[in-house]
Amino acid sequence: SLLVALTNAARISASITGSIYLGETANSLSLGTITASNAAVISSPYSILDALNSANNNVVAANIQLDAVVSVGSDTQSLGVRSTSTSGVVVQSGKHVYLSTEQSDMLVGTITAVNDVVLRSTGGIVDAANTSTANVTAASVSIVDTTSVGSSDNRFDVELANAGAIRFEVTGDVYA
Repeated sequence: SLLVALTNAARISASITGSIYLGETANSLSLGTITASNAAVISSPYSILDALNSANNNVVAANIQLDAVVSVGSDTQSLGVRSTSTSGVVVQSGKHVYLSTEQSDMLVGTITAVNDVVLRSTGGIVDAANTSTANVTAASVSIVDTTSVGSSDNRFDVELANAGAIRFEVTGDVYA
């Protein structure tokens, strides 16, 4: 395992066998590529952003946990994530979440944001744990540019705050 506390980091990339714990102490955290065989736990007192400005996955790990006071990703560049376990991606954000996954399904544990959540995947968007617990809790949810959402035996669960809105732009089936 590796524990790193950062202050004013311009951009960080890391690859580790085991788990990595990254915490920015003062500003937003800009990620290059973070790869861990076990867990990637990343936090920021502001935002967690994509420093690559590409469609590539920024964080690849069995378990991914992201915690930001303002946002994860941005409205102009989503943060690329790929989880390889049934825990999926777990995100807590004070305002916004913008995530994408390239070359696989996006496995979602729980995502919570006060405002909006936008998810994109070249595969499907899947409830990683196959439970009835809300996968996404937010004021609005957009799932776009993906092939499917949930499955007939594993629905993707969404909880909208304050009579919020949900939008799907999906080429296949939606089970939500």
